[in-house]
Amino acid sequence: MLDAAIDRPTTLETTVIGAAWLAGMQAGIYQARRPFLNKWHCEKRLQPNITEELRARKYNDWKEAIQKTFS
Repeated sequence: MLDAAIDRPTTLETTVIGAAWLAGMQAGIYQARRPFLNKWHCEKRLQPNITEELRARKYNDWKEAIQKTFS
C-alpha cells in the first residue's frame, strides 16, 4: 500500500536478534552494534506490483470500513 519495496532477510528472526542485542547492550555485554548489523543479509527484494488505481480503491475501501466501525 505504501508503494515501497520490502527486503526479506535471510534470517527471518531478525526481531529476536534485535531484542538480544538491545538486552545485551543494556546489560553491558555488547558495546557495538556492527557485529549484529553484519549478520543481516537480504535474501530477496519484493517489489510492489499493484496499480495506483487499485491501491487508491483499496485505501478508500479501508477508510470506509473504519468509518463504519464508528457508527
